[in-house]
Amino acid sequence: MNKIRMIKRAIDVAKEESYYPEKKRKGLCKRIRENIRWVFKYNEVNRFYNLYGMDVKEAKHIFKLGFCDYDKNFRIPREKMNRLGDPNSQIYLLRDKFQFARHLKSCNVSTPHVFALIKNGIIYDEELNKKDLNWLQQFNDFFIKDNNGECGSFVKHIEKGSEICEDFEVLTNKKGEYICQEKVVQNKQLSSINPGSVNTIRACSARKKDGSIVIIAVNLRVGTSKTGNVDNWARGGLSICVNDDGSLHKYGFYKPHLGTKAEVHPDTGIVFSQFKIEHYDEIIKFIKRAHECFYGIHSIGWDIAVTEKGPTLIEGNDNWELSLMQHGRPLKDKWLDCLK
Repeated sequence: MNKIRMIKRAIDVAKEESYYPEKKRKGLCKRIRENIRWVFKYNEVNRFYNLYGMDVKEAKHIFKLGFCDYDKNFRIPREKMNRLGDPNSQIYLLRDKFQFARHLKSCNVSTPHVFALIKNGIIYDEELNKKDLNWLQQFNDFFIKDNNGECGSFVKHIEKGSEICEDFEVLTNKKGEYICQEKVVQNKQLSSINPGSVNTIRACSARKKDGSIVIIAVNLRVGTSKTGNVDNWARGGLSICVNDDGSLHKYGFYKPHLGTKAEVHPDTGIVFSQFKIEHYDEIIKFIKRAHECFYGIHSIGWDIAVTEKGPTLIEGNDNWELSLMQHGRPLKDKWLDCLK
């Protein structure tokens, strides 16, 4: 995107709705100037200017608030440290969901059971033995997902395996790779926020040069009536910052263009500030143990479900997004410290 297009987009951002209507806002001219300054300083549009609360009067010096820009200080070093493009990088273990599940199983780390791989219309069991459709039809209540997909690119819930024929024909025609994964049943506490979806913990961890694993930030993502059976932020879900003791921040945030923020869940009425995730210390230990299994990857964004038996890893992402984690708290200093 060239500078002129960036400036036009920056002006549009300055005109967007505030996430903090209860606070006094800067004048439009000042908001436009600040967004244009960000373009020239970082060569990017700060699409999350309002999400980060930079538009309110009390945020006087936007470059001193501690929010990290996207490309220069985050994406580029993240990809370098994770060795993106290096044929010897371990990130394939995160991006290939079938191998991800096998790897975690070998490390004795809990993850939903992946019992089949479908590649170009051919069915394999978890030991990569060829199977037929009759074999697959014996399973019930599971999900078919893109093996290499991201952001829920293809997810299909199969209630009865006997009814999979039509779906299987679609998958065969697509000539792709898909996994069959058991359904996760979350614990009662997290289900109470929104029983219609599995509400997952998004945690970002990094491996410092001394080998220690540090937690950069933790959020709780919850679905709503708009998201259906997923908690996807991009579809209208809420993201809530988690404190070090497992309690939630006051506000849950919607992704820009899908809303602003809320103190209570719009469907269940749960007050976020009164909610505390149970056994949080165990979850943090679980995250650090999981990262130890990927010794060649610097930083990972984890999606974790909590069942009645404890936490289980849904997936890990090397290309995790900072904006989802940085609302409600600046993370620049903490992130840059992980690069030392």
